[in-house]
Amino acid sequence: MKVQDIFICPQCDGHRIEEIITNAAVTSEVVDTTECGDIKYNTPDIDEGIVDRYQCVNCGYAIPGVSNGVELYAHLLSSGNKRLNTSPKKGAKP
Repeated sequence: MKVQDIFICPQCDGHRIEEIITNAAVTSEVVDTTECGDIKYNTPDIDEGIVDRYQCVNCGYAIPGVSNGVELYAHLLSSGNKRLNTSPKKGAKP
C-alpha cells in the first residue's frame, strides 16, 4: 500500500512518513568534489541501527506504538479503514 494514499498526519495533514534510526553506521561513496568543497555521493548504505520511530516528514509527529514495518503496516491499514468508513463532513464534496 502506498503511504501517501493512506497516511494523514493528525497534526498537519501531511502524507509522508520517515523512519528515524539511531545508532546507525552510514557510509557513502564519494563520487565527485569541487574546489568549493561541494561533495556528491552515491546512495548511502545504512548498517545496523535501531528504529527509534516513524514520523511525519512535514511536522515530526511521531506515530504512537509503531516501531517496525509490521506495526507500521497495521497502523496504516487501520487508519485507511477508519478513513474509508468515515462519513464526509457536512457540505464536503465527495
